[in-house]
Amino acid sequence: MGGKPLVTTGTRFLAQLKRSLRGRWRQFECNRLLSASPTELSRVLWGHRAPADGWDTWDPAPWQHPWLTSSNLAAMRDYSRTCRDRWLSEAAALPERPCRYAFVGNLANNMYMRARPLRRAGHDIDIYLHPHDYYLMSYPAWEEFDGVLDTDVADIRLLREAGLNLPHVDGVEQPETTESFNAARAFELFPNLAPRDVMRWLPYLSGHAWLPQLAQYDALLCAQTTYLGLLAGRPYVAAHVGGDIWYECSRADLVGRLQRAAYHGAVATLASNPWSFAHARRYGMHNLVYLPLLLDESFYSPGDSALRAQWEAQSGGNFFVFSAVRQNDRVKGTMTGLEGFARFAVNHPGARLVFVEWGQETSKNTERLSQLGIADRVIRLRVAGKRRVVEYLRAADCVLDQFTIGYYGATALEAMACEVPVLMRIEKAQYDALCDGGAPPVLNADSSAQVADSLSRLAANDAGRRQLGRDARAWFVRNHGASAWGPTLMALLRLAAEGRRFSYADSPLHAGLGEDERAYHARGLAAAPDFPHYQ
Repeated sequence: MGGKPLVTTGTRFLAQLKRSLRGRWRQFECNRLLSASPTELSRVLWGHRAPADGWDTWDPAPWQHPWLTSSNLAAMRDYSRTCRDRWLSEAAALPERPCRYAFVGNLANNMYMRARPLRRAGHDIDIYLHPHDYYLMSYPAWEEFDGVLDTDVADIRLLREAGLNLPHVDGVEQPETTESFNAARAFELFPNLAPRDVMRWLPYLSGHAWLPQLAQYDALLCAQTTYLGLLAGRPYVAAHVGGDIWYECSRADLVGRLQRAAYHGAVATLASNPWSFAHARRYGMHNLVYLPLLLDESFYSPGDSALRAQWEAQSGGNFFVFSAVRQNDRVKGTMTGLEGFARFAVNHPGARLVFVEWGQETSKNTERLSQLGIADRVIRLRVAGKRRVVEYLRAADCVLDQFTIGYYGATALEAMACEVPVLMRIEKAQYDALCDGGAPPVLNADSSAQVADSLSRLAANDAGRRQLGRDARAWFVRNHGASAWGPTLMALLRLAAEGRRFSYADSPLHAGLGEDERAYHARGLAAAPDFPHYQ
């Protein structure tokens, strides 16, 4: 007898029937939502707790969160290692197939830093910038630029009009927004989103008809605007940058609801610093796993720099302290570093501060340098591309980082990668518990006196300073190098591309909130600034 086997025919019929039923249900749900009254629609979408202007939570100092004990962080270290080992094992068992990935949101080149070494390893990765992000340092070309910015303008559009010539970087997309559209049009454009989600997030979908473009990728890695992964309807991994999880998720309005939903909906949220878990406890997130920010150890590497001789000839100095941190005293503690250098310089006539002028308080800090009596000890630099920054690091004897939060970012990592000792305030006990091999070998300082003392010890012991730099480089390669962490990240993305979801029921984050945490959260919310200001 001819014809197709009955089993195959029946399977196809059932699949077609399911698709038809899903389509009919979706159309029914869309019509119901479109015809609902505002009151009924709010109840369907939000229940009894609709978004409202105000704070949902607030934590002015997440590094002080009571859950961040050594025992809890050690438990997260061990749990994270188990998760990562499982990802590597399960991904290795998958059949090989080419996958395309999009890294979405590139604040301070956070995504391109990851993508560059992974691309070199053969992975197909495109970078997507947010349509409204025109800040120069969000452009991958800035990471490849070996030049100096001779203007305070940081808008890439204005800089291009003025003739700034940046290197070309392949695989970078910045979609354009379109005219706003209504819910009916959104239902058509976003078939991968549930109708209720279309209505919930319509203000962030409207005008972004480009989002379905992300459907061509097998999986996404999202940061900064993490919600783009959620709205794209593709499997995604989240990697927060800072303010996106600290400030935006604290809001009770639609912004906060959307960002929290994005983190909750991620296949996994990557934690790179201990304070990630303080935020997770506040927001009830359980899908965090320690998988730190990876950087390209071949790009950020030690070496000689001709700038050293230039600085010596220019300033007459012989000990150069480099500061490239954003000038913001409340968040970065820049005044602690400046005062510490001033105290140190009194007894070290050859000391020079190499000072990159950028950030909200640059003008104020320039005045402070004069008030501290060290204006003639300062080499002022304009903001420069990262290839030039590497040369600055190689020419320096040490780096002043941040002295408030107690956690490092890319600035400190880049310095350590270049074998340059770092001075900063660090939550050492937290890192000792979380990181395999313990906290990074930085010089811990939280006062100007401690900064001055650390600088004096570095200046007095060249051999010890060079060894500290080598130790820092070794720690960086082991704890943040792309060769060490790239395979795990790509294993996770490969599993996400297959539609895998993971249970986090065994995570230490599942433990109920203790009374100390509840009291801490209540005190934080009571001390929140006027909404929607973050300071």
